[in-house]
Amino acid sequence: WSNPTYGHICIFDTPGYTDFLITPFEPLFPCLTPSIYTWLDKQNAIAQFNHPGREEKMFNNLEYDETVADNLVIMETGNKDDGTYTNDYLPNYILALDKGWKLGPVSNQDNHVLHINSHRTVIIAPELTRDSLFAAMQDRRTYATDDTNMRVIFKAGEIWMGSTVTTEDDSIALTVMVNDDEPITSLEIITNNGEVIAQNDFSNDETSVVWQVIVPCQNGSYFFLKATEKDTLNDEFNMRTFTDLDRTNGTQVAVTAPIWVSNGL
Repeated sequence: WSNPTYGHICIFDTPGYTDFLITPFEPLFPCLTPSIYTWLDKQNAIAQFNHPGREEKMFNNLEYDETVADNLVIMETGNKDDGTYTNDYLPNYILALDKGWKLGPVSNQDNHVLHINSHRTVIIAPELTRDSLFAAMQDRRTYATDDTNMRVIFKAGEIWMGSTVTTEDDSIALTVMVNDDEPITSLEIITNNGEVIAQNDFSNDETSVVWQVIVPCQNGSYFFLKATEKDTLNDEFNMRTFTDLDRTNGTQVAVTAPIWVSNGL
């Protein structure tokens, strides 16, 4: 679903199709024409915000809509050759989280060209089947990575990224594991309003790290992991120009779905 003003949405696993003329973002006659949000809800769709901020009105500035809170469950932090490292879309991912959306991050090819880049969406699912992948997407079990094979685990106890933890405690214990074939330089726990609430830096070219950290929390808090590594294998080589991409600064980034906190009320 592609609107040149409000933005683009990828829609998965629906019995029907639509477009922005049949189902506009803001219909002129709401009583006669469904909005795209209404359509997504009725189709029981899984949907993704694409490249948030590229189009001027950005889904009405990403205003939260409870109608589709269980449908729009993922958002791009990387698109085409703009990986998460560029920071083009990550600020609007944080904006959406702050407005109440519960979203897992993804990074996609959106090719339009005859080459691929190193950016990947990782879906954490118990098996490689259509139903299992869709269920994991619905549960926001995703992370976006600029690297082809970086493996990331982000949990609160046994509870995976993408989940909501119910607790009356004023802190939460988080576990991070990152493994790759390039050196990891930093791990950051990011919370509401984009605040880095905890950080662990590495300087010895570690390619596999484990970090357990306790952070303060309250009802409505969210926490996600941002992992940064050196691009020593030159994954960000630009197949369009056959040069290194200018904005990498020799780094690649992965971000995970958050873990949200509820006090159970």
